Amino acid sequence: MKTYFPLIPAALVLGMFFSSPALGQETVEIDALVEELQQNPNDGDKQALLGVLYLKSGDYQKSVAPLQQALTIEPDKARAHFYLGLAYGALGSHNKKLEAFRESIRLDPGYSPAQFKMGVALAAGLRHQEAVIHYKKALSLSPQHFKTQYFLALSLYQSHRYREAIPYLEAAISLQPDFAESHHLLALCYVKLQRFKKSIDPLKTFIRLNPSGDLGFLDEHSASFK
Repeated sequence: MKTYFPLIPAALVLGMFFSSPALGQETVEIDALVEELQQNPNDGDKQALLGVLYLKSGDYQKSVAPLQQALTIEPDKARAHFYLGLAYGALGSHNKKLEAFRESIRLDPGYSPAQFKMGVALAAGLRHQEAVIHYKKALSLSPQHFKTQYFLALSLYQSHRYREAIPYLEAAISLQPDFAESHHLLALCYVKLQRFKKSIDPLKTFIRLNPSGDLGFLDEHSASFK
């Protein structure tokens, strides 16, 4: 039997912390900061801001050096560690990303985006049980965050904790009812629990919201829906 893994939608990960950049304005801001830092390179706040602006503009490689410089000046900047983790993630440096998020959390465990992104990073490495811990911490800090509800449910599903995933999916659906994958994953949980009739309504909603979507292993259980 084919193993089905629900996809983590890229749109939920990419651009999660930044709105669409106004590139012209950011270029002006970057140029101004570079000029100021030539005069005073030991301004940790401005180094961090320059790194964030490069990150927002999509220039991930350039964002690393000013963020590292900011942390050389002020090692306890939790947000700088967090944004450095985002930069490393965009560059595919998984271990450095985990290290940066871990340090951000050590310095400020109450910063929910760092807890959430640590969960995403761990889940990407198939460390779902650990990811669940960080997702739950993020959710305790930001209970109305739809993405945390969904990603937590996804890691619970991947950990074969289908019954636990259901209330988080129901919460995600109540917060964002038009996100098709929440309905899909809810149907998959009910199928795994052999509650086939309960899976019908979320499956219908998924098909309505995403008519061309992949039903995954649900096709193999089609006889159970009759």
